[in-house]
Order: sequence, then structure tokens, then C-alpha cells
Amino acid sequence: MNNRIPAFTLIETIVALGVLTVLAGLAGYVIVQGNSQMTYALEIDRATILAEMYMEEVLSTHRWDELSHKTGGWGGAIEVDRATIGPEESFRSEYDDCDDYDGFTASGSHQMKDGTPLGPEFDPCTVQIEVDFVEYGSFSATGKPSDLKRIRVSVQWRQMHSIELTAMLANI
Repeated sequence: MNNRIPAFTLIETIVALGVLTVLAGLAGYVIVQGNSQMTYALEIDRATILAEMYMEEVLSTHRWDELSHKTGGWGGAIEVDRATIGPEESFRSEYDDCDDYDGFTASGSHQMKDGTPLGPEFDPCTVQIEVDFVEYGSFSATGKPSDLKRIRVSVQWRQMHSIELTAMLANI
């Protein structure tokens, strides 16, 4: 008579535990990486929304230059050699043309031009706006007046990620 009780051997148990450990580690890695990628995608989405809001604010002035007259549309053409870049107004609430935003920087609690606060989810972002003259067919700044202004809105977060939106405005 055989009185042996069926059971696993020590080797079989160790191998099974090893396989389970590897699978658990792999599953944990996949979950952590997936969470990291999802967080990054959410951050990119928020940064893009913030950049779009600031770009819309700049474009909503409907003026190419301080010298443009206020006749609807984009404000009317001016003589290029009289064009300027740089803020003529001291306060953002008074900005009335696109180049007033040149050198604008905002970080921490963001709010729109009209004072509407944005949520705390945008707080880690820093926004920078640059306005430059560019030549037709080029995205590089010329440093001299031309009929095109390039508006760049950059948003940076966690000091290692950034996005940039660019728009061109013509002197028409």
C-alpha cells in the first residue's frame, strides 16, 4: 500500500513563486508607466489649453501695432518703418495691440486680462510671450521692421517640459 499524499515538491513551489514574482513585477511596472504617461498627457493638455487662451488674448486685440487705427478688422496697414515692438501700455488690462505682449511672463496663479482667475491646475505652468518681426517665408526673427509679426506663446512646466504656439500677423 502506498500512503503517500500528493503534494508539490520544494523545487516546484520555488519555481511557481519565482514566476509569480516576475509577473507581479512586470504588472507593477506596466501600471506605473501607464500612470506616468497618463499624467504627462494631462499636463500637455493643460499647457496647450493655457497657451491657446493666452494666444487668443493676444489676437483678440485686433491690432498689429500701436499706430494701427481702430477701424475694425486687424486695424489697417501702417508704414513699416514706423512699426514698433514692445509694450506701450504699463498694465496688461490696457494692452491694445499684439506687440504690447512682447516680453510678457506669467507664473503661479494665472488670470486672464479681464481678471478672470484660472484654476489651480494651471499654477505649475510658466507662460512667456514674444513678438518679433519676421520676413515672408521665414520663421526667424529679423530684428528689423517688416510687414509680418510673429507671436510665440511658450508654456513650461516642471522645469523640463514645454510647448510653443506660434502665429503670424500681417500689416494689412
